Amino acid sequence: MCERQKGSEVTRTGIALVLALTVAACSGGLVSTGEGDGWTRSFEEGVPAFDLEVVPAGDSNEAEVRIGLIPASLIFSAAPEGGYRAHVQYTIEIGDVLVSEYTDSLVAVSPETLTSFERVVRTRTVSMDSDARVRVVLRDVSSDRSATRVQAVTWTQADGASMGRVHLSTGDKPLVGIDMARSVPAFRASLMVRASVPGCLRWTFVSVPTDTLVPSLPFTLTPPFGSRVYRGALYDGADTLAVHDRRVEAPGRQVLDWDLPEPQSLGVHRVTATWSSECGSSGTGTGRSFIVRPEGFPRIVSLDVMIEALDYIATEDELARVEAATGAAARKEAFDAFWGRTLGDPVAASRAIARYYGRVEEANRAFSGFKEGWKTDRGMIYIVMGPPLYQEDSIDELRWFYSYDERNAGRYFVFDRVQGYPDELEMPHYVLRRSMEQEQEWRLAVRRWRSGRGR
Repeated sequence: MCERQKGSEVTRTGIALVLALTVAACSGGLVSTGEGDGWTRSFEEGVPAFDLEVVPAGDSNEAEVRIGLIPASLIFSAAPEGGYRAHVQYTIEIGDVLVSEYTDSLVAVSPETLTSFERVVRTRTVSMDSDARVRVVLRDVSSDRSATRVQAVTWTQADGASMGRVHLSTGDKPLVGIDMARSVPAFRASLMVRASVPGCLRWTFVSVPTDTLVPSLPFTLTPPFGSRVYRGALYDGADTLAVHDRRVEAPGRQVLDWDLPEPQSLGVHRVTATWSSECGSSGTGTGRSFIVRPEGFPRIVSLDVMIEALDYIATEDELARVEAATGAAARKEAFDAFWGRTLGDPVAASRAIARYYGRVEEANRAFSGFKEGWKTDRGMIYIVMGPPLYQEDSIDELRWFYSYDERNAGRYFVFDRVQGYPDELEMPHYVLRRSMEQEQEWRLAVRRWRSGRGR
């Protein structure tokens, strides 16, 4: 476990993963998604991270402000009564009016809590008009750093009804955020409806074909424009998983919900609710998208994922030997054997594993989009080459430089910024422009990793 101490403060931003060797992986922190957005997508050290969702409550002029706080983004100090405590200050504004300001504590009784990415949900009920803009600022009192989330609240107007925002829950907890594990208990969608006449609410649950592959190396062919790999997700090819009609006879204000089937694949999913006068006819709708992630995301908690991530530094034959092992014990032995043969020294192998998978987790925190960050083009370059010396960002592209000599094409990487589907996820998506000129520098970086000198 990565740990830094400053006085009595303790910040833990990584998780130990223990296999044959102990892996202590230090990670980055969290980054604010900025104005006009309610979700956390990437991480910057020292910046508190949270997700914001605002849904209508029972009363006609009330709404629930749900804040999903990520403990791993906070600074915890040793508490006099034992354990650790973090202090956070919340400011809630509706429009330009301050409606609530308060300080809260988060208590950690075990080290695992300090590194948890499972959202701790805080809820405040506020009075508001039908349409409003809710702005929440969360400040970590210890670091004195803040993050801002904003969400517009509006009713979707259909023929004979108004619909609030679709929101999700698992078990008895609201799902606040864009990430969800594949295995969830009692997965449910719900929304508030204000009906003036009888009608029908149709629920639709779809899976969007999403790129989940490990990317090809920098000196191979760039994925073709329009492909799933290039676009990240093909929203126009969504597969319908389930449909449910709910007839509403009594006018008035009520919450309608639906028990969803458990997602069976990783990637983008969407729940849509449409209102029409009769079941089976087309109507006006509103929806909620989310991304199904591997268990433990953004941490690396699976040996299978650790083996898969060898793709960047292992030969095809080496990777095939590890993947061919069946059973947990055999796969663990094959994994250990790869690192042992490659480094030739147990201590060097242990250090290399810690650095390599620490980098994998950092990529998850910084570059995740439609798929985990370590599988993205930016994640691939970051893991093997390390952080860029500097970068240039423009409207259409991102350039990472590993040298001040821009004449050496093997020492900089260009990523196209791909315009995504107009969805509330608004995932950042970049595709590397691959070139044979990058092969030499790439292979040099791989050799450094295999000799225990990875940057």
